[in-house]
Amino acid sequence: MADGQGASGDSGGYVHDPKALREEHAAGDDSDAAGAGGVESRGAVPRNDPPPGEGELRVPERESFGLRGWVLVGVLCIAFLVVPAVIVFVPPAALPFEVAFLILPLLPALLLGAIAVWSALGGA
Repeated sequence: MADGQGASGDSGGYVHDPKALREEHAAGDDSDAAGAGGVESRGAVPRNDPPPGEGELRVPERESFGLRGWVLVGVLCIAFLVVPAVIVFVPPAALPFEVAFLILPLLPALLLGAIAVWSALGGA
């Protein structure tokens, strides 16, 4: 082109060609698998699957749900179910406006922040 920009057919830049990518994968399914530990060189992530017939798939302890996950579920239930139910169903005479709309939503927010810090420190 006259203004110095290359067209899509030029070899100066990357041009995505899905057909060529499919042909490359079809031609090198087994022959391209190499590298350390049998991991493909194209950047594939190694899986945690056991060899066929050798037991169950194990989830590492660090990735399990655990106590922190259940505490988070409990606080989310408070934030999305309990607090809105209190705001809707408790009459205004029993609960002042400021408490209902300012303080009650602030409590789950503080709890979620504390759980985030607790989870981050415990996971480190």
